[in-house]
Amino acid sequence: MFNFAKTKAVMAQAKPCPADLTHGSPGCVITLECKEGVKLEALRCALSNASPILREALSLKLAKPGVLELPEDNAADWELMIRMIQPGTYPPAAVNWENVERLLHLADKYDMAVVRGYCANFLSRNTSSLTLSEPLLSPTNPLMAATLVCKYCNLPELKPYTDAVQHTLCAVLAPMSSSAGATVKSLVALLKPLTAHERFHDAIAPAV
Repeated sequence: MFNFAKTKAVMAQAKPCPADLTHGSPGCVITLECKEGVKLEALRCALSNASPILREALSLKLAKPGVLELPEDNAADWELMIRMIQPGTYPPAAVNWENVERLLHLADKYDMAVVRGYCANFLSRNTSSLTLSEPLLSPTNPLMAATLVCKYCNLPELKPYTDAVQHTLCAVLAPMSSSAGATVKSLVALLKPLTAHERFHDAIAPAV
């Protein structure tokens, strides 16, 4: 199972980075320049420990000394991820239904296991909120939630979390095998507009 405490302990023991490795940034602090030029500060060591992709990027000479340019990424999402990857207090409210999909996308983009784990943990703890009455593209729809874990969290260490989401989807669809006609009709009424959605086939994972 994904171990937040162990991951944070390892990060807390990270040694300070030599200043010259940041190409001008003092000490181990580096500036992240996100979409629309919004800037945030982060520990280079934390970024390197959390993401092999960022570790590689930071080993190269930066176009702007001491600045890592992330023009496609929202600063608000990065602000949350910095709280996740830097040693400190566990931010239980960092992930929510509004940002979980974006955070999973960034976790996948930069191969950030810690962020992926936070998101998987959030989804597994909030399966009671999943319902087919929600819009297809909402992560609170069990079809989309199952797609997110299938696409971004399909790792052995996250299986306890992803199983919770998959089991919820199975429970929601279970009435399809019921002999109660009214129950089946009610479920079909919910599924019909979802499967007819113009983005159903590209938005929902085939495995779901």
